[in-house]
Amino acid sequence: MLVPVMNIFCLGSCRAIAPFEYLDRIGSLNFANKNLCWYSHNVREVIQRLKFLENKKNIPVESRHLTMDIDSCTTDFNTIEEPTSIPDIGVFEISTRVIKTYNGVTIHSTCASKQKLTDYQEEIQTFEELEQDIVSLFQSFRKIFVICNIDLDETLENTNIHRKMLNDYLTSLEEKHKNIHILNPNILIGNSSEPKSLLEDNNHFDVKFIPALADYYIGKISSTIDR
Repeated sequence: MLVPVMNIFCLGSCRAIAPFEYLDRIGSLNFANKNLCWYSHNVREVIQRLKFLENKKNIPVESRHLTMDIDSCTTDFNTIEEPTSIPDIGVFEISTRVIKTYNGVTIHSTCASKQKLTDYQEEIQTFEELEQDIVSLFQSFRKIFVICNIDLDETLENTNIHRKMLNDYLTSLEEKHKNIHILNPNILIGNSSEPKSLLEDNNHFDVKFIPALADYYIGKISSTIDR
């Protein structure tokens, strides 16, 4: 008897998307929104994209070029008219608490850079606000997996204190909330005898690291999915 392949919904940067594209290619899971995975860095962007795909909240047409990076996804978001079917397992990378807005709309930092936009508003979420936003995702998901950012600085030898603080707080949520689980690539990086070989820089994984990272992710997800 064939075991059904699990369906997951995933949003994040290339650090999150690449391992799940790999798992989808080898048949370990179904990356349900692989053609609808415009990169995101913070939880407000995750909520924004989710509500847009569920047709619960529109993104003004005049602001879309600042919210969704067309180079990170093959689908033109202007062509989406019907609600997207969302699986009940959500995987989200939260790599920053910095929220950028323009005319009241949360914008994506890469898009702002490409458009040379500088007069946006910027705030740093409190940890409490971050937790509330993550918990609000249970309106759409039964299980939530949060991916941590690489917590090294540019030298790949020292810790980036701000990233480490964020990762530590995200990890604490696993103890507070039954259905929030953490996927932390820093565990594999820290256990490696040659951690620098796993990274292009402190924002990108080396392509050779993706299969091992994907194996860790699917193992953690599979071990918790029926709890």
